Amino acid sequence: MAKPLILDNKNFGLLWFGQLVSQLGDKIFSLAMMWYVLKLTDSSSYVSLVMVFTILPVILFGTISGVIVDRISKKWIIVLSDLLRGLLVLGTAYLVYIDKMPLWGIYMIVFLLGIFTAIFNPAIGASVPLIVREDRLEKALAYQSSLRDLSGIFGSAVGGWLIGFFGVVWSFVVNGFSYIISSILELPIKIPYERHDGRSRFIDDLKEGFRFVKRNRTILHMLMLFMILNFFGPPIMIIIPIMVKRLSLDVVFLGYFEMSVAVGSVVGALLVASITPKNKKVLFMTFLFVCTGILL
Repeated sequence: MAKPLILDNKNFGLLWFGQLVSQLGDKIFSLAMMWYVLKLTDSSSYVSLVMVFTILPVILFGTISGVIVDRISKKWIIVLSDLLRGLLVLGTAYLVYIDKMPLWGIYMIVFLLGIFTAIFNPAIGASVPLIVREDRLEKALAYQSSLRDLSGIFGSAVGGWLIGFFGVVWSFVVNGFSYIISSILELPIKIPYERHDGRSRFIDDLKEGFRFVKRNRTILHMLMLFMILNFFGPPIMIIIPIMVKRLSLDVVFLGYFEMSVAVGSVVGALLVASITPKNKKVLFMTFLFVCTGILL
């Protein structure tokens, strides 16, 4: 019987476990930050700004981050991104503990974390094909996609209990150390360094990326679809903590509700994989969007 890929491939296994640890911490931090701002201000507008400053760096730097990643050692981007995020979150925990964290400081911190994430994610995506054989790449991508569901389910449950019983500060501390542990796990990884051709300029590489997307209509349409989903999706995640607060429920229930979204994603993915019509994928996607709208 063949070993699971995360055990058979040391480099990929360390990368995957490192991401799992940091993404669990991510979910705890996200819950803690939204709950902290909501209790501090009792305003849905201020909570929505947390989401704005989280997503803004991806919008601003997402188009150039891939070009940057191609020119620098991917391993050190991954390790240093996790380490710096860990130190930043631990600093946040200390400022909240001594009650010296202004509201603008919260937005600045989530913006900085968003910048690290905007660089970290392309580095991960570019590293996987370099450390996994082509015939096992499909399995590697399946493992990568499972990270979001695992962190959503377990991170939400643990985050709700952690915030409810130990408070926001300790939630930030756990998240900070999760990043540092992740960076330590990633240190032994060996990712081949593809030396960049110094003759091509940064702006030329960026233009080539846009030209490639423009030529490939399938990718262009998928990007447009993801833009729409990411525009209308985040408000749903903002509504959940506000509903919990308005119903005078404990933060533990916030964890449960967030966990139910993650469980629904897993169940939905399994159902879609088994019942999607072969020749009517677009029609089926449209049907699912309509169903989502009716539920909302």
